[in-house]
Amino acid sequence: MFARYCLKSVALRAACCRRPLLVARPAHLRYFASELPGKELSSSEDISQGTRALLAGNAASALSHFERALSKSGEMSATADVYYNKGVCEYSLGKTDAAIASWQQSLALDASRSDVHANIGNAYFLNRRDVQSAISHMKQAAELAPDDAEIHFNLGCLYESAGDSDLRAAISSYDRAVQLGLEKAKTHLRNAMAKQISKK
Repeated sequence: MFARYCLKSVALRAACCRRPLLVARPAHLRYFASELPGKELSSSEDISQGTRALLAGNAASALSHFERALSKSGEMSATADVYYNKGVCEYSLGKTDAAIASWQQSLALDASRSDVHANIGNAYFLNRRDVQSAISHMKQAAELAPDDAEIHFNLGCLYESAGDSDLRAAISSYDRAVQLGLEKAKTHLRNAMAKQISKK
């Protein structure tokens, strides 16, 4: 078992966008006796070492381990989680296109991953300024995780950044985030509603 990371926890505000934070999820890490210099690692050992490196903040080392695990033929290392974590490493290293490609690979293996859609949506918005692609992925994330307040909040921020034509959708997304208990969404909901009233 290894860690999965999520980039979705940062609000996507057009005026004050920040780079997403990596948030570790609980993981069980196994240590292997074969982790000795000069000994070739199995793909599961590479994955474990990659996970530990990522948790320690060493994205370059982690990426190397994940790539090595994926390159080993005959082993079942090409999982949605490995591609997901590989994408997190690539994104951390400023390789947005490679990260998106890895996350797409993750989705090809498991299309039910809301966290992957959220990360792709964030990357499209924060790094490519492609609001429509970002909205498309965040909508899919919201459909897959209807009780995730952060995803609904980010979707609201994306709709609001798209302009007045999507203000109603932004209000709906913020409202859902408020219903799910996300306190910071209340201010955004009030502001979006005030903006809508002022446009009439």
